[in-house]
Amino acid sequence: MIIFPKEHGSWAILLIPFLMGAKIGGGFDIKIVLFLVSVLSIFLAYQPALMLAKLRLKISSENVKDALKSFLVFLPFAVLPSLVLIFYFKLYGLLLFGLIGLIAFFLQLYLAKLNLDKTQGGQLFAMSVLVMTAPSAYYVGIGRFDLIMLQLYFLNLIFFGSGIVYVRMKISALATKKEKFTLSEKLFIGRYNIAYHVAILILISALFAFNSVGLLTFLGFLPVIIHSIMGTFMLERKVKFKKLGWIETVYSILFAIMVIIEFSRNLPK
Repeated sequence: MIIFPKEHGSWAILLIPFLMGAKIGGGFDIKIVLFLVSVLSIFLAYQPALMLAKLRLKISSENVKDALKSFLVFLPFAVLPSLVLIFYFKLYGLLLFGLIGLIAFFLQLYLAKLNLDKTQGGQLFAMSVLVMTAPSAYYVGIGRFDLIMLQLYFLNLIFFGSGIVYVRMKISALATKKEKFTLSEKLFIGRYNIAYHVAILILISALFAFNSVGLLTFLGFLPVIIHSIMGTFMLERKVKFKKLGWIETVYSILFAIMVIIEFSRNLPK
């Protein structure tokens, strides 16, 4: 049996930044298609690779076989397109992204061994790796490093961090076993959520005021900021995670569209 990632929300964090970077970097061509195959295969190979690497994990021999089979199925589709991009299309900068990804894998493995990979910090770290698809896809399209790569990474980093912090607040509320919360309890449970989104609002407002980001990018952040802060004051134990996931995905798509439009029209002709 082929093993696939269980965290469905990670697909959006992987693919939406990828599409942003690809579109802003010039659109879809054979290079982007090859890179997409490689990115998806690396993503799919991660879970079985993690299972094989966690030596102290007590898994059955059948699961070990499934993990090894899955890893060997996905590995060629991860490596071969990357080699074509690097050596045929001369996109040597992908070696840097690959090195960062390899280091991130070992760090994620270390966090997993300490049982920290499912914590808020561990999930934020994993997210920070996934959103690298934005600058890397942009690089594949444009063929060089520039400031836009850093801007895309930073914007995606703080945006997708929002969803993780918000969901962690919901999980904390669920763990209390209480059905209703007082205002002080809501503020205590959601203290990190409020702090994170107030900080984003201040930061994006400052960047907009100094013309570092445009109006569309600024507006792209507002729905998720408002929703997350209001969610603290309306906090209750009952959580529909599937519905919440779809809401976060819609916000992500709106954000991506606004950023794509703004960056695309401001690129040099």
